[in-house]
Amino acid sequence: MKKGRASVLRVTDLLARSPAAQMVSGSGTIKISGITSDSRQIHQGNLFVAIPGVKINGEDYIPDALTRGAVAVLCSPDYHTIDLSSITRLTAENPRQALSQLA
Repeated sequence: MKKGRASVLRVTDLLARSPAAQMVSGSGTIKISGITSDSRQIHQGNLFVAIPGVKINGEDYIPDALTRGAVAVLCSPDYHTIDLSSITRLTAENPRQALSQLA
């Protein structure tokens, strides 16, 4: 989805773009209005991509992203800090690669 463009895609449409990602909970019919890996940039209806890093781990910001309106999260398969079974959760061994495919 390009910045400034009012595209809304379903999770299943996004998954078709990224062979690296898979859905593990939630609904593929959830509509995604934007994608970001910065929890401060989340708007209602966005997908938050939690990218693990050396200094900052994006997974630490999942609760903040959910509070700000994220309707889905893409994170590593081994993330278990908080229960995400009540939302649409996508996983990828390499979330950074999945983000590049989704964008």
